[in-house]
Amino acid sequence: MNPQAERADDVTKADLAVVAIVVLVGAMLRFWGPASFGIDHYDEGVYVISAMGLDDPSMPQRMFPDQIFFAPPLYFGLVALAHTISGGALDTVAVLVSAFFGTLTIALVWWVGRGWFGPEAGICAAALLALSDFHIALSRSALTDATFIFFFLLAAWSIVRALESGGILAALLAGLATGLAWNTKYHGWMALAAAAGAYVLLIIRRGWPERWRRDVWVWLVMAGTAVALYLPWAAYVASLPGGYSRLTMHQRLFVESDWPTNLWMQVQRQGYLDARLTDVSMLVAAAAAALVMTARGGLAGRAIATLLIVAAGCWMFGGWAVVMVLALAGLLWTHHLVRLGPAMAATWLALFVALTPFYRPYARLFLPLTLAACLLGGYGLARIVSWRRTGGHVIFEAIASLACAAVIFVAIGREGRIADSWRPSRGAAEAAASMASTIPRGSRVKVIEEPPLTYYLYRLGFDTLRDAAGVAVPADEPEPIYVVTGPYGHDAQLQSLGDRVQLKGTYRMRVKDLRLVDDIDPPYEEAQREKELELKLYLVAPPGG
Repeated sequence: MNPQAERADDVTKADLAVVAIVVLVGAMLRFWGPASFGIDHYDEGVYVISAMGLDDPSMPQRMFPDQIFFAPPLYFGLVALAHTISGGALDTVAVLVSAFFGTLTIALVWWVGRGWFGPEAGICAAALLALSDFHIALSRSALTDATFIFFFLLAAWSIVRALESGGILAALLAGLATGLAWNTKYHGWMALAAAAGAYVLLIIRRGWPERWRRDVWVWLVMAGTAVALYLPWAAYVASLPGGYSRLTMHQRLFVESDWPTNLWMQVQRQGYLDARLTDVSMLVAAAAAALVMTARGGLAGRAIATLLIVAAGCWMFGGWAVVMVLALAGLLWTHHLVRLGPAMAATWLALFVALTPFYRPYARLFLPLTLAACLLGGYGLARIVSWRRTGGHVIFEAIASLACAAVIFVAIGREGRIADSWRPSRGAAEAAASMASTIPRGSRVKVIEEPPLTYYLYRLGFDTLRDAAGVAVPADEPEPIYVVTGPYGHDAQLQSLGDRVQLKGTYRMRVKDLRLVDDIDPPYEEAQREKELELKLYLVAPPGG
């Protein structure tokens, strides 16, 4: 397959019909069961509290006290705006914002994939992402990642388009998209870094472009626009005590040098989070590509053997591993495509593979890498499926692919794949409700390092925001204070208060997989999956009380 740039603009009715089905399925998987939406991850509580502060001027603080350590303001600002418009429960709205951008990303990856690699690759990439358990889980959370990856992909596509067209308006739009990504997560500027790597790669392959001076102006406009959009938040951070260096020093705490160990931890977490749907995504993607090809020719029967090999790989090693193998195959085949888009996908994947393991191995940090793998893996799979485009076995290939997918889905389900992207996230809300029945109204309540409980107890009428980010119990508190601790709690400090502390109850909080993998190191056995986090409620008497 040797896709040409003009083929990307030749969108047939078959293309639109198949991608509409893929996006609809992806949307259903992400929006399913909104009654089960809630927050239980530490960072989710931070963003929801900040959104609540932006939305309600009567709040004692406009953002979570240490918000700058977590992310810039775009995601929780969008949550606040959506809450103002809809009036729904804030925790549910926060998840719906992620689901919305997660669904948009499926459509965008189709468009980017077909532009960079061709129609079949675009639909394969969209199907791989639509059925990615990992992306579904993040789209059903109140974390920044699903929103970030949409803007990051938009920035990558816009940068490529600006450099190819040379237009100043296109450069401004690319800078705008990069600035939005940068205001969602602190490494949004890396879209420009990946593009710079791709540009250098093309120079190595085919020499300096004739219009390199024009490209310099495009780069300056893109970078300047992105910096201008990020500057207001940077100025706000610099205005706080400690200035911007305080944020930089905090981020350095999470930089780790043990690259191999962190990479292996990430691989194990990824293998856990990508479960049954990811295992069948390649076969569904192949079926979608086959249907798209009805407008462009048939398939050879030998592709069936290839699909069976892919199915066997999913069975033995898991879908995420096969996607990565396909991505590596696509990476090797990009040397046939001497254009900026494929080079961008290659440097994007290489950049995040190289840098992500230097950071503390939170599972969600692998999402940019996963999206790049879907783009390149979609290209690799499309190359395999369209190995020969003679013959009339299109429908047969599609049916065979879907049949293999159904068999693997059922068989792996019987083996008990334990990750669940749809696990209810109401554990923190239920625990807070149980505690509220024990705590007298009007009592002073302090929650230590569990922002989701801080939010839910506040909504139940307790003033938990007075010291939302504090990690210690005020030793000189003049009135009785109820203290809630969890896995991150400082029970040792409570023990130092001696007989002033009385345990009032122990509660169990069932959490979703994204929290589980951050709190428990691999391997993830069945017993760990069923483990509920333990919360404790204490009553601390005042000194001399």
